[in-house]
Amino acid sequence: MSGSGQIAYSKVDGDWDGIRTAGRNGLLSVVAALFFWGITLKKVRKMADKDKGWKVGMDDCLRVLNSLLRE
Repeated sequence: MSGSGQIAYSKVDGDWDGIRTAGRNGLLSVVAALFFWGITLKKVRKMADKDKGWKVGMDDCLRVLNSLLRE
């Protein structure tokens, strides 16, 4: 993270072995949470201001998955 609290995406290279762990509360839980969050946003259009947070979460999750696949 940078000093502003934003993730420094240019610095995501490194050792991803710590996250490559099987278990019930792993990355699948994150994907499931994003899925249900997206379904809720689609059903309730009044939450359009919450779309940005969902999109940021999706981008973060995709970056992690892509980093895991590269190794």
